[in-house]
Amino acid sequence: MSFKRVNIVVGTIVSSFIVIFTNKMDIEIAFFGETNSYIAGIKEFVGNYIILFLLSSILSSYFLESGASECIAEKIISKIGVKNRFSMLIVLYSISALLTYAGINIFVVFFILIPMSFQLFKKVNIPWEMVTLPIFLGGATFTMTMLPGSPSIQNNIPIKYLGTSVFSAPGIGLISSIVCVLFSIFFMSRELKKQKNNNYVYPKVFEKSNNQLKKISLFALIIPVIILFSTISLFGIFSDVNGVYPAMVLSIIYFMIVHRDMDALNRGVMNAFAPLIYTASSMGFGNVIAESDIFKNFFQLLSNNSNSIVSLNLISIFFGGMTASSSSSIAIIMENFSSYYLDSGIPKEVIHRIGVMSSAVLANMPYCGIVSAVFKMSEIDYKRGFRYVFLGFTIAHIFSLIIANILV
Repeated sequence: MSFKRVNIVVGTIVSSFIVIFTNKMDIEIAFFGETNSYIAGIKEFVGNYIILFLLSSILSSYFLESGASECIAEKIISKIGVKNRFSMLIVLYSISALLTYAGINIFVVFFILIPMSFQLFKKVNIPWEMVTLPIFLGGATFTMTMLPGSPSIQNNIPIKYLGTSVFSAPGIGLISSIVCVLFSIFFMSRELKKQKNNNYVYPKVFEKSNNQLKKISLFALIIPVIILFSTISLFGIFSDVNGVYPAMVLSIIYFMIVHRDMDALNRGVMNAFAPLIYTASSMGFGNVIAESDIFKNFFQLLSNNSNSIVSLNLISIFFGGMTASSSSSIAIIMENFSSYYLDSGIPKEVIHRIGVMSSAVLANMPYCGIVSAVFKMSEIDYKRGFRYVFLGFTIAHIFSLIIANILV
């Protein structure tokens, strides 16, 4: 439905009812129930992430309206040059990787980088639908599931069940990360070389910027970025509290003082709700799928596989695809099967790393929350943009997972 330009919320509702009817589920429980239902999934996601989306969107709005995004983009272009298009992708890839490995949520990364990317892509003539490629490959592959020490949710979930750490199986994780990076660079280069057309269309939503503020120095405009990094780092060292929220609040306050534009604040608030609801509806659909008979039967079938490592890979991949969420997949695996895999003799560090990596292989399905939110945010339709998200992200994880299994 997403490829037919059907609204993702409508698509998830219709798809949920199809699953409910074909699996003879109770409509009231599966769709409206208080737990593990479509509505429950929306409520839970909105309750957990509304503040994150609001702050991210407001900060993104100020980056755009203040001219900060354009100023930073022009600085990058002046250093690299308008002809070196591949270097632009590498810059975005590297920034995305650094931000996520520093603990910044991938939603926040997209909210910050997409407005900046618009100026880069337009001036060096890269098709806009490719913007998701370097950001996803940099922020949602090796820094999310492979690199030792990653602060991602996915890498933290197994700790509770296995007694491991974020540095589990460092050798496997590090080598897999190298494979992932090498493939990502190759894939971005390959896709860019395919682009021969010079008449690319760019969305008008990012054209708005306050030209009066271009007189402000680059340093003044990147102070919010400095605030963001330093605050998160300080909280990470001296406190258990997540530093992302106070970091974004301080950055927004700085913008409000320097760039006194309440319209930017209001636009940021309004722009937060569509991506939030899009993502929440995807989580609701994931709940319905997870409660269906076909899901449970396949779960049982895979768990009976005699090869424990193969079983772990297949189950994690399957649940990642069905729920369109790597964090949901690894949480399901750890909750239901961590004891089984420990008893089978697989080292707990290997269970941790293989489980986390395989949970992400098919997590970016069309009904994935982050995918639908990013496409809404960037005004890219599925038909033009999904192949970059799916192929790059999925193949990178598959190659890395193959190497990881060989190393086991």
